[in-house]
Amino acid sequence: ILVYDISNENNGQRRWNRVFKICKQYLNHIQNSVFEGEILESDLFKLKKKIKKRTTPHEHFRNLISRT
Repeated sequence: ILVYDISNENNGQRRWNRVFKICKQYLNHIQNSVFEGEILESDLFKLKKKIKKRTTPHEHFRNLISRT
């Protein structure tokens, strides 16, 4: 499960849209900023790296739950 929160200030909507598209490449969209699904460790690494490139330091994952 992946949940993120991005402020609308300072071009936030644009970043939100980019992060949304990245997450949709790897996980299933549930609602708003919530995604779930099975993901390989290597894909999780790629997902985090792509999101980190598109967000500012104070924006981060609210919750990332991994079940094995």
